Amino acid sequence: MKRLGETYSFYPEKMGEASRSRMIAWKTSLFSLASAGVYTYPRYDNPKTEMPWVKLTHIASGKTIYIINTHTSAGGTGGDKGIGGLTPPETRKVEAEKIIKTAQDLGADGSPVILTGDYNSTCEVTSNDKGMTLDEIPCVMLQKAGYNDAGETAKATGANTINYEYATSHGEAGNLRKTGRHI
Repeated sequence: MKRLGETYSFYPEKMGEASRSRMIAWKTSLFSLASAGVYTYPRYDNPKTEMPWVKLTHIASGKTIYIINTHTSAGGTGGDKGIGGLTPPETRKVEAEKIIKTAQDLGADGSPVILTGDYNSTCEVTSNDKGMTLDEIPCVMLQKAGYNDAGETAKATGANTINYEYATSHGEAGNLRKTGRHI
């Protein structure tokens, strides 16, 4: 794909219509693809929802980095259904555990890991997390596993964030996103 004079590659190159938002893109003048794959976790009624990851090599330095993209289940505790009889908040906890394990497994070679995507989570308990403790919220689980929220880190250093989070609404979590506290 060419845009603004730059060339990008994507993985996976073709996904179903609903999964295109999970593609990973990189600038081919800076990175080459070393390897790629998908990991799966149960999301809504699909027991094997595929989420992509890539290992990229920085062309100038030869250093590698993993990028993992994900999208955890949305919904509160109303009439929403999670997986295997779990509520959506319980489902997000299971998904976060899988994301953390995948990141740890891939990064075991010492390469940095960047997690991207929509976690449908804030770093505090909201009405969408009914019945969960703070330690069971994906945002907190990721932080405890050693991952930092890039938007929060940028704000703490005084850096500007552009398009840090779309201002779409998912109830209370959507309102928190507009303040930049949603990962």
